[in-house]
Amino acid sequence: MDWRKKMLTYDNFKKCLNAICFINGVEIDEHRNKAFYELIKNDFDNALFVEICRDICKNENLFGKYPTPNMFYSRKKELEKKIFIEEGSFYLDNTMPAYKSVLACLTDEEADNVCENLWRWLMKNKRGELVSEQFIIDRLKQFMPIQNQESQIEDDKVKNLLLTAVKKIGG
Repeated sequence: MDWRKKMLTYDNFKKCLNAICFINGVEIDEHRNKAFYELIKNDFDNALFVEICRDICKNENLFGKYPTPNMFYSRKKELEKKIFIEEGSFYLDNTMPAYKSVLACLTDEEADNVCENLWRWLMKNKRGELVSEQFIIDRLKQFMPIQNQESQIEDDKVKNLLLTAVKKIGG
């Protein structure tokens, strides 16, 4: 991919930032715009910047002041942590760093089974939606076989109660 498509263009930056300023009654300062652009130009692409600016316009009161870089970077972090659930663009397995530690107590076959079952559930119930990485981690824990869930429990008293209950049920 051409690196220029990933970088925020000045025209797009200026159009969006000027819209934020205009809507909030902030006087536009071209020198400040150029300095702000130089600070963030390599960290955003045009589409992401437009989305973030739209959110700032809808949800922030600038009280007559320029938006701060943190308003953009914090929203970028939030958006990057979201995962779009769609067949062909979303996959799930036990080699992914975010999920590896949750699935570490399972055999490869068990982990594959948990991932496949969760993937099917997500396609059925969350297809076309954005979900957080933590949401997927929480669902992984729910889809794990009961005999391996005790390794995810940190409270020893609860862990022992669970093990005792499993032994009684299992015979």
